[in-house]
Amino acid sequence: MNTANKLPLIKSYFQLLVGELTEKDTVSIVVYAGAAGVVLPPTKGNEKEKIITAINNLEAGGSTAGFVNEYLT
Repeated sequence: MNTANKLPLIKSYFQLLVGELTEKDTVSIVVYAGAAGVVLPPTKGNEKEKIITAINNLEAGGSTAGFVNEYLT
């Protein structure tokens, strides 16, 4: 897979996933681009606009090309 296409692909996947979330779900987004950082602290699945905004603001960069790790509970 072309490196340039990885982030847009995962953003599209996450946006589809958000549509399936409910208030029972909790989502956090952590990025690793040279150093780890929390993009979205634990957020209930019914806060879809907040989650989508965090996803849309993701950018590739750093030594790991903006690897994104998501956690669902």
